[in-house]
Amino acid sequence: MRPKENLDELTEDLVQVDGIHKNHSSEFGYSKIHVIQEGKVKTVDRQIKVEDLERIVQQTRFKKFDRITTGFGSQVYDSQHSIGYGVKGCALLFEVNRNYVDHIWFDYYPTADKTENLDEIFEYIFEISKKWNLILVDWNQEVIVDSQNRQTLINYLKGEFEN
Repeated sequence: MRPKENLDELTEDLVQVDGIHKNHSSEFGYSKIHVIQEGKVKTVDRQIKVEDLERIVQQTRFKKFDRITTGFGSQVYDSQHSIGYGVKGCALLFEVNRNYVDHIWFDYYPTADKTENLDEIFEYIFEISKKWNLILVDWNQEVIVDSQNRQTLINYLKGEFEN
């Protein structure tokens, strides 16, 4: 999730990512990369306190993960500054810098699973988006979701969106 003020930059990043997927991919990977920058407004600039974000997510049935890992293949290690709530494949994760949230990730694949927790997911993503003026960016589906718009967010969560 990213600050809404970065919409233009994020839109351009998606164009770059789409071009790489279409023109620089093979069965072996990609021949070009695009580094997505933080943006002119950073999430940490919102001064989202960890306890404020946790308070929202704790209102759901989602449980806090005991451990967050990052990496790929055999290179997996603990992420010491990350907190997460949910279940595998459907979770809200955030990175903490001192007492403030530095980054927010929503781990969800809308076209793969019609989860029974859709209402709860909607409520906390919608509330977080509204409270801190954030939008959801799905780099895998190559779509930017105005998660402050109820119908747009519901459509995304149901896998009903255009990229």
